[in-house]
Amino acid sequence: MKAIAGKANAGERTELDSLLGSHPELREEYVELQADARLAREVLPLLGRTEAQSGHLPGYARNRLLASVRRAFPRPQTGLDDGLLDVGPFVHVPRPAFCYAPPPD
Repeated sequence: MKAIAGKANAGERTELDSLLGSHPELREEYVELQADARLAREVLPLLGRTEAQSGHLPGYARNRLLASVRRAFPRPQTGLDDGLLDVGPFVHVPRPAFCYAPPPD
């Protein structure tokens, strides 16, 4: 790992080269480790950027987001036969048998 990180001294590098030269299976594993290390160096900085810096959206931003979502994904127009009562955004509960709801516009 020191060699992959560029921190191996000349003696360590020589020893590694001799091991890799005499053991092809170690050479294959070393090449895989180099590729994994290269991928980790590229991906790890991106992972930190995906985490939210703040725990919430401001009210104006939340309202704009909800409006955009509702425009992009409008609710399907359903009749009374679906057995669901609309009680708020994205929430549907079973309609009791005795409940009357006027048909949607």
